[in-house]
Amino acid sequence: MCNPATAAKRFVERVRHIDHGDNLKDYETIHNQFERLSRLGPLGLGQTINVRTDKVVDLESDLARRSLAQRTLFLKPFRTTLHFINGSQTVRAPLKDRRKLLELHRFRLMTKRLFDKISPMIERLKEVIASLERVDTTLTETADICETLDLSIRIKSMSEAVYLGVLAEIEVNNFANSLGFRTAADAASARSGERRGSTKRDVDLAKGIKAQPALSDAFGNGDITKPKAAEILRAEGATEEEQRALIEAAKTESTSKLHRRVEDFRAEHGQEPSKVKNSLTISRNDSGGTVSASLEPVRLNTVEIALDMAIKKLWTA
Repeated sequence: MCNPATAAKRFVERVRHIDHGDNLKDYETIHNQFERLSRLGPLGLGQTINVRTDKVVDLESDLARRSLAQRTLFLKPFRTTLHFINGSQTVRAPLKDRRKLLELHRFRLMTKRLFDKISPMIERLKEVIASLERVDTTLTETADICETLDLSIRIKSMSEAVYLGVLAEIEVNNFANSLGFRTAADAASARSGERRGSTKRDVDLAKGIKAQPALSDAFGNGDITKPKAAEILRAEGATEEEQRALIEAAKTESTSKLHRRVEDFRAEHGQEPSKVKNSLTISRNDSGGTVSASLEPVRLNTVEIALDMAIKKLWTA
């Protein structure tokens, strides 16, 4: 900050290239212009911090550093120093410090934006968890067990909604770089230990859900599960009314039945039926092994029933 008279004096005393036309303006004209500008006040973008430039500026102080971060937002990228003019004295801030401050400022803005988006889902999740805490665990009635199971399923769905909501915001806003990763899938894979292919599918699903407000609300409220949300997204080109009808059906129907409903929708709208390459892989290792499969819904149900029966026989053997 400085008064208009001081600013005008500095303006006329500096020497710039003649093409700027400074010789066409006298002190009085510039002073009047600065007077009008000073009456407008600060721009009001974010937090306003005033720095008196007619006194020595301490760059080590927290106030000066925050002021530096605030003011560097409006500098051209090729400028290498920031000047706080104090009479004849100039205090310079190295480019590397400016970059750190700008990155910190950007990180805080993005973090606030992220939590503004997902905080409603978190609050709803807290309410459901509170309901689960109120269940009387000393009772053994069937109704109490069913209520606990229903609440647990809803908490699981809502937790997945929060997880996917965070992934969507990180990916859409290019927040992964600030976390030290190239993409949201890389960040999720590193933090969870899951395969990147799996987290990449989660990111794609998260972006799809984010783009559909009605589906996002239903998923965030725990009304539908993650697999059902993925099925509804396959109904490409669905109107808002058609999508809401699918969401209502998903609340009571099984995933397999919803899959068939979506397939019917795709057929009615001239879309190719979803093709799944049936495969089943068994990998053995010293500690046992893993079974992975990609199957059509009907074949998946058959394999699931067969595995359940086999496991029961193994346990009772």
